[in-house]
Amino acid sequence: MIVVIGDWTDKKAKFAEATAHLIDTEKKHQIYHTEDIIDISKVLDTMPFLDYKQQIDLCLFIMSMCDTVYVLKGWEYNNDVHMLHDYALACNHHIIYSKKF
Repeated sequence: MIVVIGDWTDKKAKFAEATAHLIDTEKKHQIYHTEDIIDISKVLDTMPFLDYKQQIDLCLFIMSMCDTVYVLKGWEYNNDVHMLHDYALACNHHIIYSKKF
């Protein structure tokens, strides 16, 4: 399973583009061998009642079920995404750094 992470507060269009790209790539080429691609921004959008800590906890929970993390450009400038990235490293997840999104 792949989870797409990045600055979800103001770049939701990038998430949608990146997720669509991953889905399309996977259908054509079966690079990652999964059809399960999670757009974290869409998940968080469905739960606007969550506070900050709950949002982070949810992201960590979702990431714990994944083996691959697709990181959008600019991640290193957002402390929250940086923390999620570090978590992915600590869990030995395969990390893909987007060059396009």
